[in-house]
Amino acid sequence: RASPQPLICSADHHRRSARSGTRASSCCCFAMAVSFWGKTLKRGVLEEVTPVEGFVLNVSQIALDADDDARYQVWVKTFDIIGETCDSMICVLQKGKLESTGLQLVFGDDAPCEMRIRTTGKGGAGSVHLSGYMQPTMLDDDDDDDDDDFLNGEYDVDDDDEEEEVDDDDEMDEDYDEKAAAADAVDDGDDVDDEDEDDDEDDDDDDDEDDEE
Repeated sequence: RASPQPLICSADHHRRSARSGTRASSCCCFAMAVSFWGKTLKRGVLEEVTPVEGFVLNVSQIALDADDDARYQVWVKTFDIIGETCDSMICVLQKGKLESTGLQLVFGDDAPCEMRIRTTGKGGAGSVHLSGYMQPTMLDDDDDDDDDDFLNGEYDVDDDDEEEEVDDDDEMDEDYDEKAAAADAVDDGDDVDDEDEDDDEDDDDDDDEDDEE
Protein backbone atom coordinates (compact mmCIF):
# COMPACT_ATOMS: atom_id res chain seq x y z
CA ARG A 1 0.00 0.00 0.00
CA ALA A 2 1.47 3.35 -1.03
CA SER A 3 2.08 5.91 1.66
CA PRO A 4 -0.10 9.04 1.46
CA GLN A 5 1.62 12.03 -0.07
CA PRO A 6 2.25 14.97 2.27
CA LEU A 7 -0.01 17.95 1.73
CA ILE A 8 2.15 20.83 0.52
CA CYS A 9 0.69 24.27 -0.05
CA SER A 10 2.34 27.22 -1.75
CA ALA A 11 2.10 30.92 -1.04
CA ASP A 12 0.77 31.37 -4.61
CA HIS A 13 -2.17 29.12 -3.71
CA HIS A 14 -3.05 31.35 -0.76
CA ARG A 15 -2.51 34.48 -2.84
CA ARG A 16 -5.20 33.25 -5.23
CA SER A 17 -7.42 32.42 -2.25
CA ALA A 18 -6.95 35.94 -0.86
CA ARG A 19 -7.97 37.48 -4.18
CA SER A 20 -11.12 35.36 -4.19
CA GLY A 21 -12.02 36.57 -0.69
CA THR A 22 -10.98 33.44 1.20
CA ARG A 23 -8.73 33.94 4.24
CA ALA A 24 -5.52 31.92 4.04
CA SER A 25 -6.11 30.34 7.44
CA SER A 26 -9.34 28.76 6.19
CA CYS A 27 -7.48 26.59 3.68
CA CYS A 28 -7.53 22.86 4.42
CA CYS A 29 -3.74 22.67 4.09
CA PHE A 30 -3.07 25.80 6.14
CA ALA A 31 -1.00 23.96 8.76
CA MET A 32 1.50 22.78 6.12
CA ALA A 33 1.85 26.11 4.28
CA VAL A 34 5.48 27.24 4.48
CA SER A 35 6.88 28.74 1.30
CA PHE A 36 10.31 29.91 0.15
CA TRP A 37 10.66 33.62 -0.58
CA GLY A 38 13.29 35.59 -2.48
CA LYS A 39 13.80 39.13 -3.75
CA THR A 40 16.51 40.84 -5.84
CA LEU A 41 17.36 44.49 -5.20
CA LYS A 42 19.07 46.85 -7.65
CA ARG A 43 20.16 50.44 -7.24
CA GLY A 44 17.43 52.95 -8.10
CA VAL A 45 14.61 50.38 -7.95
CA LEU A 46 12.16 50.41 -5.05
CA GLU A 47 10.76 46.96 -4.27
CA GLU A 48 7.46 46.71 -2.40
CA VAL A 49 6.98 43.57 -0.31
CA THR A 50 3.64 42.52 1.18
CA PRO A 51 3.27 39.07 2.78
CA VAL A 52 0.30 36.94 1.76
CA GLU A 53 -2.75 37.49 3.98
CA GLY A 54 -2.55 35.23 7.02
CA PHE A 55 1.23 34.82 6.69
CA VAL A 56 4.38 36.44 8.06
CA LEU A 57 7.56 36.92 6.05
CA ASN A 58 10.82 35.80 7.64
CA VAL A 59 13.89 37.31 5.92
CA SER A 60 16.83 35.17 6.97
CA GLN A 61 19.65 35.66 4.44
CA ILE A 62 21.20 38.43 2.34
CA ALA A 63 23.94 38.10 -0.30
CA LEU A 64 25.82 40.42 -2.66
CA ASP A 65 26.31 39.81 -6.39
CA ALA A 66 28.73 42.46 -7.63
CA ASP A 67 32.10 42.79 -9.40
CA ASP A 68 32.91 46.30 -8.18
CA ASP A 69 34.19 47.70 -4.90
CA ALA A 70 31.13 49.84 -4.08
CA ARG A 71 29.49 49.63 -0.68
CA TYR A 72 25.88 48.45 -0.93
CA GLN A 73 23.57 49.76 1.77
CA VAL A 74 20.28 47.87 2.17
CA TRP A 75 17.33 49.92 3.46
CA VAL A 76 13.86 48.85 4.63
CA LYS A 77 10.91 51.19 5.14
CA THR A 78 7.83 49.93 7.03
CA PHE A 79 5.58 50.67 10.02
CA ASP A 80 6.07 49.75 13.66
CA ILE A 81 3.43 48.34 16.00
CA ILE A 82 1.92 51.75 16.75
CA GLY A 83 1.83 52.82 13.11
CA GLU A 84 4.88 55.07 12.96
CA THR A 85 7.15 54.94 9.90
CA CYS A 86 10.49 53.15 10.25
CA ASP A 87 13.17 53.73 7.61
CA SER A 88 16.29 51.80 8.59
CA MET A 89 19.50 50.55 7.05
CA ILE A 90 19.72 46.82 7.87
CA CYS A 91 23.01 45.84 6.26
CA VAL A 92 26.10 47.07 4.36
CA LEU A 93 27.72 44.68 1.88
CA GLN A 94 30.99 45.00 -0.04
CA LYS A 95 32.90 42.60 -2.22
CA GLY A 96 35.85 40.98 -0.43
CA LYS A 97 34.74 42.24 3.00
CA LEU A 98 31.17 41.18 3.68
CA GLU A 99 29.36 39.50 0.81
CA SER A 100 26.64 37.63 2.72
CA THR A 101 25.19 37.37 6.21
CA GLY A 102 22.21 36.06 8.13
CA LEU A 103 19.22 38.18 9.13
CA GLN A 104 16.34 37.85 11.57
CA LEU A 105 13.61 40.09 10.17
CA VAL A 106 9.89 39.34 10.38
CA PHE A 107 7.17 41.26 8.52
CA GLY A 108 3.43 40.79 8.97
CA ASP A 109 0.72 41.01 6.33
CA ASP A 110 -0.70 44.14 8.00
CA ALA A 111 2.48 46.20 7.50
CA PRO A 112 3.81 46.23 3.91
CA CYS A 113 7.42 47.28 3.50
CA GLU A 114 9.66 48.84 0.86
CA MET A 115 13.20 47.62 0.20
CA ARG A 116 15.96 49.44 -1.70
CA ILE A 117 19.73 49.75 -1.93
CA ARG A 118 22.06 52.74 -2.00
CA THR A 119 25.65 52.55 -3.12
CA THR A 120 28.75 54.56 -2.31
CA GLY A 121 32.12 54.46 -4.02
CA LYS A 122 32.96 53.35 -7.54
CA GLY A 123 30.51 51.09 -9.31
CA GLY A 124 27.15 50.13 -7.90
CA ALA A 125 25.75 48.13 -10.81
CA GLY A 126 25.56 44.91 -8.82
CA SER A 127 22.55 43.41 -7.06
CA VAL A 128 21.61 42.20 -3.61
CA HIS A 129 19.63 39.02 -3.02
CA LEU A 130 17.31 38.57 -0.04
CA SER A 131 15.85 35.19 0.85
CA GLY A 132 13.69 33.64 3.52
CA TYR A 133 10.28 32.03 3.87
CA MET A 134 6.64 32.74 4.57
CA GLN A 135 4.79 30.91 7.32
CA PRO A 136 1.26 31.03 8.76
CA THR A 137 0.57 33.51 11.52
CA MET A 138 -1.37 30.79 13.42
CA LEU A 139 -3.90 33.38 14.64
CA ASP A 140 -7.63 33.11 14.09
CA ASP A 141 -10.01 35.99 13.41
CA ASP A 142 -10.92 36.37 17.10
CA ASP A 143 -7.24 36.76 18.03
CA ASP A 144 -6.81 39.41 15.34
CA ASP A 145 -9.81 41.35 16.67
CA ASP A 146 -8.46 41.16 20.24
CA ASP A 147 -5.06 42.45 19.09
CA ASP A 148 -6.65 45.38 17.25
CA ASP A 149 -8.78 46.28 20.28
CA PHE A 150 -5.73 46.13 22.55
CA LEU A 151 -3.65 48.39 20.30
CA ASN A 152 -6.56 50.85 20.01
CA GLY A 153 -7.00 50.96 23.79
CA GLU A 154 -10.41 49.31 23.56
CA TYR A 155 -9.59 45.99 25.18
CA ASP A 156 -12.11 45.08 27.88
CA VAL A 157 -12.53 42.04 30.05
CA ASP A 158 -15.41 39.89 28.86
CA ASP A 159 -18.59 40.25 30.92
CA ASP A 160 -18.82 36.48 31.30
CA ASP A 161 -15.32 36.43 32.75
CA GLU A 162 -16.26 39.15 35.24
CA GLU A 163 -19.38 37.21 36.30
CA GLU A 164 -17.32 34.04 36.76
CA GLU A 165 -14.83 35.92 38.92
CA VAL A 166 -17.65 37.34 41.08
CA ASP A 167 -19.19 33.88 41.47
CA ASP A 168 -15.81 32.46 42.50
CA ASP A 169 -15.42 35.21 45.10
CA ASP A 170 -18.90 34.52 46.49
CA GLU A 171 -18.14 30.80 46.74
CA MET A 172 -14.89 31.53 48.59
CA ASP A 173 -16.75 33.80 51.02
CA GLU A 174 -19.36 31.11 51.66
CA ASP A 175 -16.68 28.49 52.27
CA TYR A 176 -14.94 30.82 54.70
CA ASP A 177 -18.19 31.52 56.58
CA GLU A 178 -18.95 27.81 56.83
CA LYS A 179 -15.49 27.03 58.17
CA ALA A 180 -15.68 29.90 60.65
CA ALA A 181 -19.09 28.71 61.86
CA ALA A 182 -17.76 25.18 62.28
CA ALA A 183 -14.80 26.46 64.27
CA ASP A 184 -17.13 28.47 66.54
CA ALA A 185 -19.25 25.40 67.10
CA VAL A 186 -16.19 23.43 68.14
CA ASP A 187 -15.17 26.18 70.57
CA ASP A 188 -18.68 26.26 72.07
CA GLY A 189 -18.57 22.51 72.50
CA ASP A 190 -15.26 22.74 74.33
CA ASP A 191 -16.73 25.35 76.69
CA VAL A 192 -19.70 23.12 77.46
CA ASP A 193 -17.40 20.19 78.18
CA ASP A 194 -15.34 22.36 80.55
CA GLU A 195 -18.47 23.44 82.42
CA ASP A 196 -19.61 19.81 82.73
CA GLU A 197 -16.23 18.84 84.16
CA ASP A 198 -16.41 21.69 86.70
CA ASP A 199 -19.89 20.55 87.77
CA ASP A 200 -18.65 16.98 88.16
CA GLU A 201 -15.78 18.15 90.34
CA ASP A 202 -18.17 20.16 92.53
CA ASP A 203 -20.39 17.11 92.97
CA ASP A 204 -17.40 14.99 93.94
CA ASP A 205 -16.39 17.57 96.55
CA ASP A 206 -19.90 17.55 98.04
CA ASP A 207 -19.88 13.77 98.24
CA ASP A 208 -16.53 13.83 100.05
CA GLU A 209 -17.85 16.31 102.64
CA ASP A 210 -20.91 14.15 103.29
CA ASP A 211 -18.70 11.14 103.85
CA GLU A 212 -16.60 13.01 106.38
CA GLU A 213 -19.66 14.05 108.33
